[in-house]
Amino acid sequence: MTIGPDGVWIADPQPGYYDRSGRWIRGSVHGYYDDRGMWNPGGPGYGDRRDAPRDIATRFNRLERRIGRAAADGTLTRIEVRRAYFELNAIRRYDRSLRYRNGTISPRNAAMVHARLDRLSDSLRFARQDPRGDY
Repeated sequence: MTIGPDGVWIADPQPGYYDRSGRWIRGSVHGYYDDRGMWNPGGPGYGDRRDAPRDIATRFNRLERRIGRAAADGTLTRIEVRRAYFELNAIRRYDRSLRYRNGTISPRNAAMVHARLDRLSDSLRFARQDPRGDY
């Protein structure tokens, strides 16, 4: 923290985060706030998966293609496909509602969107038993 010209403390942004035990971890930050507001090191909702997309738009596109493939090859019923598209569109609306006017989204809100996308992806994986684990 520094003191500004008017004598008021100014918080200096420092790269790092507080871990689960409350200790400050200095350095570059790679992680996300989960849907309970807790910090989790690593990618949003993926644990140690390094190949997972980190931006929301890519996840939307991949899930949409995945639902389309499942509809085309018959591994999901028409009702399951309809529900999956309905949920994906609901998450898109939710994402738009959380974004600032300039189109950015806070890390906490992004984590909430990722958590919902994770749940949808998991439900598709369970319903389809996709051996590739595509998300």
